[in-house]
Amino acid sequence: MATDSKRPPRPPVVSIVVLIFLLQVFTFAALLWLQLAGLGLRGIDSLSSDLAAAWLQGDRWIDAVLFGGLFLLAVTSAFVTIGLARMRPWAWLWGMTIQGARLLIGLIAYFRGDPYTFSMLIPLIAVLLLDQVPVRRAFGQEGSPRG
Repeated sequence: MATDSKRPPRPPVVSIVVLIFLLQVFTFAALLWLQLAGLGLRGIDSLSSDLAAAWLQGDRWIDAVLFGGLFLLAVTSAFVTIGLARMRPWAWLWGMTIQGARLLIGLIAYFRGDPYTFSMLIPLIAVLLLDQVPVRRAFGQEGSPRG
């Protein structure tokens, strides 16, 4: 408990970020369940039409790649959510990395014409909240002082 007294108190914004990450973990778990239940790409309208066409043609490797990527994202997000809730410094960097990856996926989908644009709003909010000075300070991510 001696290390906790050195760390600044938890900003209320961190609780909001933890809630956002928790909702994302539940979403990833639901999508994994849909894939395991055999719904595959037919149950997910926001994915690329090229992937859907490949799925309908019977290319099962795409389903395996999507499942593997989604599983990795879900497990990583679960650990990061726990780290954010426990105010671990590494969780801030991994949280920003996960949200950055989600934003990159959203941008790629946007430029391909997929209806994925609205889902970029939640990662954008999470990044803006994580980038606030009190949050960075609480996670020990102040950076070097500029002179």
